[in-house]
Amino acid sequence: MHRMILNLAFVYVLSLFQGAISDAARNRHVQSVSLPPPLSSSVTESLGRYVIRGTRQISLEHIGPADDSTWQRLICKGGILGDAMRAKDANAATHILSEINNGKHEGSESKWTNYESLEQNDWKTSETGYGRIFKHQFSTLYHTLSFKGLNDMRQIHSAWGDSQHNLPKAERRKPEQSEMPHFTQLYDPLDGAIFALRNLSPQGAFLKADKEGYQAGKYHVPALRYWSDIVFLEWQRLAQDHITNINLIVRCGITDKITLAAARRVVEESGNQYGYFNEAKDSPIEDESAKALLGTPNGEGVAWLLLNHKSRLGCKEVKRVRVFADDTEETDLEMTVNFTPSIAFFIGNCEAS
Repeated sequence: MHRMILNLAFVYVLSLFQGAISDAARNRHVQSVSLPPPLSSSVTESLGRYVIRGTRQISLEHIGPADDSTWQRLICKGGILGDAMRAKDANAATHILSEINNGKHEGSESKWTNYESLEQNDWKTSETGYGRIFKHQFSTLYHTLSFKGLNDMRQIHSAWGDSQHNLPKAERRKPEQSEMPHFTQLYDPLDGAIFALRNLSPQGAFLKADKEGYQAGKYHVPALRYWSDIVFLEWQRLAQDHITNINLIVRCGITDKITLAAARRVVEESGNQYGYFNEAKDSPIEDESAKALLGTPNGEGVAWLLLNHKSRLGCKEVKRVRVFADDTEETDLEMTVNFTPSIAFFIGNCEAS
């Protein structure tokens, strides 16, 4: 019996070795991307796992489908953002965006182009390990799209300074991770994919703290505060010469109520085609459902990332959108109280006009 167990163990190890060789052979023809060295990490591996699983630990009240008024407002906003993404330059985009900026012709090209701006605005950036959780969470997505960079992902966590440094000493407290302004993404430069994992803007964090009685209105909101700008700076550093290679942006484990309501309506109007990535249905950007998702708080961040950085990214637009359950959502396929879908935004070059 002991000999048989040893033989089985040997066969198993040999199969893993052969699989690794096979993977290496398949990847020989994949374009190589030279990545910068990892950032100094002040966050543990266990935190990396916590960040990915964070939304699973939140118990949400039932969110129904978006009502007609909200739905039409989201469609309108998503349509305007879509037009701005397709605009040939920043000036044209600025004119289009005035429709949702109360007539103000504010420049659409972001001023944030240097990575050093993060530190200058009190953002502390570190690189965390994501372990095996993410590989299990989105393995169906990677298999379906034939992506090759799953083992080369980079998880970047940016937290804004001391969130309470402007509060009187008597009002200070030790904040929890979820109450600090922070942005955590996974980047895959090889396949051109960005996964938004756990994000809380300074505005959102301070508003939440205000509601909890911590007088967060006294906080200083940094000038560099939007998800789209911070993600661009991190992507630019990692992707380097391949910065224009953005093919997919995934907002993971949605918890925003407006986005959840829109996602539920999209699923219901598609005949309840909600499933894992390889089962869910795409909505082309011409459809009202895709425009509505683009107009949500989670969707508009994607649009702003693309239209605010045309000079570096080129003219990029969202082509189609997919609402899906990641591979850990075994109990949520019935869209129960814990309905926390992910939304995939497929990116492509703007059509020549």
